[in-house]
Formats: sequence, C-alpha cells, structure tokens
Amino acid sequence: MVGELLEFKEQLDNIVTGCFQRNDHFLYSMREAFEFFINQRQNKPAKLIAGWLILSLVDEELESLPHGVEEAIVPLEAASHDVV
Repeated sequence: MVGELLEFKEQLDNIVTGCFQRNDHFLYSMREAFEFFINQRQNKPAKLIAGWLILSLVDEELESLPHGVEEAIVPLEAASHDVV
C-alpha cells in the first residue's frame, strides 16, 4: 500500500510539474490534501510506513545473498508479511 501511495504521489507531482509549471499554489494544495488523507487514521500510517521500510530493506538484503541462503530466508519473509 505504501509503495502504491508513493507511486500515486509521484504521478501527482508529474502532473503539477508538467501541466502547472510547479505552481506554488498547486504544490501547497496537493501537499496539504495528501497530508490530510494520510493522517486520517491515527497511528496507522506510521505502522504501514515502518512495515514497508522493513520489508524493503529485507528485499534488498535478500538480493545480495547467495542463491542457497536466499531460499532458506524466503519463508521467514513471508511470515513477516502476516505480522505487518
């Protein structure tokens, strides 16, 4: 979910840059709206971001491990998805 929100934010940034020449009023309004949307549920955004960062770091570490070791760790990563 966090990755998808970041992609959505990037798309919005591209629209503001391409269509509105990074107009300060559009940038401010978009930032305020995004903050309001994200902060609707107390504490939930922090948990989602923390989980996403942990899984992103785990994925990076898995890519750098030798092939046999990665296969042993993948079940642990799958279990961590259930916790987040």
